[in-house]
Amino acid sequence: MPNAESLIWVAAVTVVIWLGIFAYCLALDRRVRRLEEEQ
Repeated sequence: MPNAESLIWVAAVTVVIWLGIFAYCLALDRRVRRLEEEQ
């Protein structure tokens, strides 16, 4: 069983990655909507 410190690091990295993906999708969605409004 891994120690608690490594588990905390894995959890933190996972959360950061998911936040990055979520922010990227939000930015992409806004960009698409902005392009649709211009047309």
